[in-house]
Amino acid sequence: MYLVVLAVTSLGFSYARYYLRPSLPLAVTGALADIAIAVTMIWLAGNNQILNPAFAAAAGWSPGATDWLNAGLILLSAITLLQAVGTAVGRARQC
Repeated sequence: MYLVVLAVTSLGFSYARYYLRPSLPLAVTGALADIAIAVTMIWLAGNNQILNPAFAAAAGWSPGATDWLNAGLILLSAITLLQAVGTAVGRARQC
């Protein structure tokens, strides 16, 4: 549920960035929403909370499938985190 709330918040800030003129508070709060999603995904994948290993076993996946999935999500979230920080710095400079 927490991830859904963060995603909806990030979507709201995306619309606000498009329709409102650039401002520093908007850039900072939008960046914080994007960073919160990436950090949450890193935390969930790092704690093996994304995919239940019992489900992977029941689906007939290899035992290392959940490890690969978690590693990929951590890598993707880290890239997203870097992109969010870079975008935030660029938008803050525009203000």
